[in-house]
Amino acid sequence: MADDSNLTAVMIGAVAGISGQLLTQLFGHVAIIIDRRYTRHSRHRERLEEMSDLVTSSLEWLQTFGAANSLEAVVSSKPPLKCRRIMTLASLYFPALVDPAREYHNSLIQYHNWCISFYDSHVPAPLGAQVQMAIQNSNTPDKLKEIQMRPLFLRQKLDDAIEAEAKKFINA
Repeated sequence: MADDSNLTAVMIGAVAGISGQLLTQLFGHVAIIIDRRYTRHSRHRERLEEMSDLVTSSLEWLQTFGAANSLEAVVSSKPPLKCRRIMTLASLYFPALVDPAREYHNSLIQYHNWCISFYDSHVPAPLGAQVQMAIQNSNTPDKLKEIQMRPLFLRQKLDDAIEAEAKKFINA
């Protein structure tokens, strides 16, 4: 009888020890999974913040470009390389942002080329003013105004897409 109770006690102790070890391992794995998820979400939030900062800095280029008042300044003021970084981040981390990022980047290149077509070095006005004069003197001012505003509309579309993507990582 004493042997049966000792055997039962040993079995209970063994089961409790193994159960405790399994629970420790389980909670350890759960903690690792939670930590990885938190780290991943933190990294994604940082990338989205960087994308937002890059979009904002590209708006500075639009102002600088419009203020260009020499042929050299107009031609050398290319769309910012930072927009390529936006596309790279979208490609690496956010597939849903690839198209809006590409559209925005391409619109800046098209806008640059479009504005250059209006520049006349004999007119004593910066590029932005020359574009405005061309729009006002055009037979189709609405169409030209739409082309002029396209980068801003696509920037807003990208901002909205970034905001929607950011909601996935809030409090995660």
